[in-house]
Amino acid sequence: MEALLRGMELIDQVEDPPQLPQLFADGCARVIPCANASFNLIDRRLLGLHVARSRGVQVPTEEDSPLLRNLPEHPMIMRILRENSMEIMEFSDFYSRRAFHRTRLYNEYYRRSDTQHQICFQVGHNEDDVAVVAVNHVSGSVFSETDRHSAAILQRHLVSVYRRVCLLARFRAAARCMEAAVRGSGVVPLVLDERNRPMSESTEAETLFRKFFGRGLTAAGELPAVLSNWVRAGSAPSALMEARLREPLRIAGEDGVLEVSFRPGCANLLPLLLLRELPSPGSVRQRAIERLARLGLTAREGEVLFWIAEGKTNPEIAILLSISPRTVHKHTEHIFFKLRVENRHAALLRARMELGGDGLPPMGDLLYPNAAANENT
Repeated sequence: MEALLRGMELIDQVEDPPQLPQLFADGCARVIPCANASFNLIDRRLLGLHVARSRGVQVPTEEDSPLLRNLPEHPMIMRILRENSMEIMEFSDFYSRRAFHRTRLYNEYYRRSDTQHQICFQVGHNEDDVAVVAVNHVSGSVFSETDRHSAAILQRHLVSVYRRVCLLARFRAAARCMEAAVRGSGVVPLVLDERNRPMSESTEAETLFRKFFGRGLTAAGELPAVLSNWVRAGSAPSALMEARLREPLRIAGEDGVLEVSFRPGCANLLPLLLLRELPSPGSVRQRAIERLARLGLTAREGEVLFWIAEGKTNPEIAILLSISPRTVHKHTEHIFFKLRVENRHAALLRARMELGGDGLPPMGDLLYPNAAANENT
C-alpha cells in the first residue's frame, strides 16, 4: 500500500503533457516490483511510436523501431487498438513461454533486454493514438496476482490523470486561440476552471491584474477577493442574480477603469472573464477618445490615435494599453486606411485638428494637467 501511495504521489505531479510520459513510467515502476516500466504512445495506424522508460533503463530511444515494426505480434497492444480494451493483460494470457520465444517481437526487441514477462494496460486514447503502460520482468521473476491487482488500481488513477492533463492542454490551447482572436478588440479573455481559478496564461491579464489589484495571477490560481466573490455570485442558479450580473463589474484605478464581464460555464464550456481597460468616465482623455472615434474608428483605434497624437511610439502605446506592439501596428494600419492618410505624422495632424475643435486643452495638458497649473503659478 505504501508503494502504491508513493507511485500515485509521483504521478499526481503531472501538470503538462511533456511531463506525463516520464512520470507515468517512473510512478508505475514504484508501485509494481519490476525490472522496468514504460509509457508508450502508439499511432493507431502503427506509423509512429513514442516510448518513455523508467529511469535507469539503458535502451537507446532509436532502437524502438523493432518494436513498432513487430507490433502486430504484440497481442495486448493489438487488442487495445482493435477493441479499445481496458483489461489488465500479460503475455502469458496469449503465449506459452516457448511460443513467445519464437516470435520476431521477442527475438528482435525483447530478447536484448531479457524481457520475459509483461503486464500491459491502456491509460488513454483519442482518434489518432493510444497511450499504453507496460511493466516488464526479466528472467527469474514473475508477476503475482497482487501485482495485477495493484495494476488495476493504478490504471484507474492513471486514466483520471491522463484525462485531466489532456483536457487542461486542450483548454489552454483554446484559450490561447481565443486570446489571439480578440486581442485586437481591446478585450482580454481569462478562462477559468470549474473552481473559478484562472487557467490561461495571459500577459495582458497579468498586466491588468497588477495595475488594478496590485498583484498578478498567483501560482495558487486565486482571483482577488472582489472578483472571486462577484464570480461566485454570478455562478448562482438564481435567475435574478444572473440578470443583475449581466452588467459588467467596474473597478476604478488611479488613471482608468477595469471593466469585467462574466460568462458562466455550462456543460461544454468553462467560465470566462472578459477584461477591458477603459479611461475614467468624464475624463479629458475619455472625451478625446470619443471624439476621435467619430472619425469612423473603433474605440480601441481611437485610443491608439490619441496616443499617436501625444507623440508616443508603438512600444510605448503597447505598454499604456496593455497590448502587444504588433497589435498596435495593426491598429495603426487600420487608422491610416480609415483616415486616408499615408503616415504617422499625417494621422497626428488629423487627430489634433479634430480635437482642437472640441474645446479641449492642448494635447500636452491631457497627460500632465499639473504641469500646466505649475507654469501659471
